[in-house]
Formats: sequence, structure tokens, C-alpha cells
Amino acid sequence: MKPITLDGKECYVITKDVFDDLLENAMISRRAKSKTGLCDRNTAMDILGCSLTTFYARLKEKGCLIKKGSVHGTYLISSVEKERDRNR
Repeated sequence: MKPITLDGKECYVITKDVFDDLLENAMISRRAKSKTGLCDRNTAMDILGCSLTTFYARLKEKGCLIKKGSVHGTYLISSVEKERDRNR
């Protein structure tokens, strides 16, 4: 597939079938991520901006809003975000 130049910008022409496939794949991926609402420990630490030691210390604090997910080693993203906002 060769690009064409329109107004000095390189553009690609795709068929409607290819566009529909790309759109469908993007929507499937988006639904799968938001449907679970879970994240692993590393993602939770990134959201909170803390180290491993600090993360576990927060989990042990009284009044911690972080809730464990139903899958081993996961946490609810919404609860991690609430904890982040609580400590700001």
C-alpha cells in the first residue's frame, strides 16, 4: 500500500471493510478493558504513584479504600482511584 499526498500530508486509502475491521477490533479491546474494571498491583502502584513498600503500607492502613478484585492479585480500578483522590 502506497501513501498518497494530500495537502502536503501522506494519506492512505483503505476500504470500508478494512475500516470496519479496525473499528471493531478497537471497540472489542476497549470493552474488554473497561468490562473487568480490574488492575494488577503494578498498575495500581502507577495510579497511586508509590513504591511497593508504600503500596502495602497503604493496604494495611485503617480506612484504606482499595478493594481486592475477585481474581487473585487484582484490585478494583475505581477503588484505587478513590484512594488516590483521598490522599491528595
